[in-house]
Amino acid sequence: KRIRDAMSRYPKILSGTGRVDEAVSEITGGRIIAKCGADAVYCIAVKDANLGITFKIEDGSYQATTPMVIGVLKWLDLLTRDEAHELNEKFPPLLRNIRGDVIGTIEMKF
Repeated sequence: KRIRDAMSRYPKILSGTGRVDEAVSEITGGRIIAKCGADAVYCIAVKDANLGITFKIEDGSYQATTPMVIGVLKWLDLLTRDEAHELNEKFPPLLRNIRGDVIGTIEMKF
């Protein structure tokens, strides 16, 4: 519990600045903690629901982790409408080419 609470209070130390790990914890007020690991392994803890979620992107690419985190949390109805909107605004699921042109989107499908 002590470690979980510290992770909730200090999301920048947990993930670094500007990443979805940090944003999930900040936007949900620490109710949900997300942490990316090596080779695109991802873990999410939902305190109020006593729930843990984990997934791995098979090829180890981090490109799909952010849309997957947001998508899973929305699909399981763990985010409020405002939280989901804020995460989508911060992390739009856009694919860009080397010039920065939008060439598609990354979407989670069940």
